[in-house]
Amino acid sequence: MSGTAGVNMKTIFVVDDDQDYCEVTQLRLEGAGYRVVIAHNGEEALELLNGSFRPDLIIMDTCMPVKDGVSALINLNAQGSRKNRDPKGRIPVLVVTGLASERLEEIVKQLDANDFLQKPFDAEQLITKVRNIIGK
Repeated sequence: MSGTAGVNMKTIFVVDDDQDYCEVTQLRLEGAGYRVVIAHNGEEALELLNGSFRPDLIIMDTCMPVKDGVSALINLNAQGSRKNRDPKGRIPVLVVTGLASERLEEIVKQLDANDFLQKPFDAEQLITKVRNIIGK
């Protein structure tokens, strides 16, 4: 990779308590040309996002210890922490979950999540969703 190639890479913030899932997702996303930052619960995510960290996309699980993804999304919206580099925009959120629940999908969409993905999913499904939301 050249010195400037990584400068324009989009950053994806993966928030999930499953270490194996995080590692596999990181490999998939990095293989598709994205930079990846990981947090293991909603509280860690909020701490980073309440600072100056502004990823291009947040991929957040719903079921995690300390603070679950739905609570974290509620906090992010209430605190204005989803503001991205463009003052007019918001950091998009892709919610992932192992729970099969149409009600949960409705709830996260009401919380302004951009999309929803049911676990387990394959690399192609993930990359397609990511590219649909933020591009390459």
